[in-house]
Amino acid sequence: MPTLSAPDPATGAPAKAGATPAALAADRAALLTELDLYLAEGDRLIRQAEMLRGAMERAEAPEGHRLLATQVLLALDRLQLGMRRHRAALEAASEPVPAAAGRRPWQGWFGPPARGSI
Repeated sequence: MPTLSAPDPATGAPAKAGATPAALAADRAALLTELDLYLAEGDRLIRQAEMLRGAMERAEAPEGHRLLATQVLLALDRLQLGMRRHRAALEAASEPVPAAAGRRPWQGWFGPPARGSI
């Protein structure tokens, strides 16, 4: 019977049967790479939004339009900050420890069962 490792603390996803620490580390590395791509795209969008907001100010756009552009820029900044925090948490999360083969979860707390009890 394959043993299950502990759920991945970074993603909260259920453990895969027979998942090795190397496979879990590869999954985490792929997730971090994907997050890096999203962060780079977010940085590009924020730079573009800042340029457009500056163009609106130079063109003396109505105040409501400039306020809306500022709110959009703040929302983009908040999203970017949230993704950066999530990435930092993934980096800081410890690797999940695989469960010991042949042991029931309660045996780690109470030791092996007494003779004849099971």
